[in-house]
Amino acid sequence: MKIAVTSQNYRTVTNHAGKCRKYIIFEVDSGNHINEIDRLNLPQDLAFTNFRGESHPLDEVDALLSLSFGREFHKKMKDRGITASIAKSDVIMEAIESYLKNGQTLPVFDSTAADEDSCSCH
Repeated sequence: MKIAVTSQNYRTVTNHAGKCRKYIIFEVDSGNHINEIDRLNLPQDLAFTNFRGESHPLDEVDALLSLSFGREFHKKMKDRGITASIAKSDVIMEAIESYLKNGQTLPVFDSTAADEDSCSCH
C-alpha cells in the first residue's frame, strides 16, 4: 500500500490538502513496516485546487493523509480511487499508524458553507 502525506515542510503533516504541493510518499508492506519512498514538490498547476488534467503524480497512491481538506477535494480523491483521510496527528508516523489501525477518518463538512471546498480547518 502506498500512502501520501501532505507535508509543506517535509517534517510534519500539514493542512489544506487541495492547495498542497509537497508530499511524502510511504510504502507499507504486508508486515505494516512503513518506509519513505519518495518526496514530491509539485508545480502550482498540479495542486488539486488548480488541477484539471487526467493523470497526476499522486494517482499511484492508495491513501492520502492531511490535517484538513474540503468536500470537493474528498470527491476528487474518491473519483481517482484514492482514500483521503484526516490525520489524527501532525507527527507523520503517528498519523500513518493511526490510519492503518483505524481506517479512514472524514472531516465534518459544513453543510451551510457557500464554498463547496471549504476545508475542515476553519
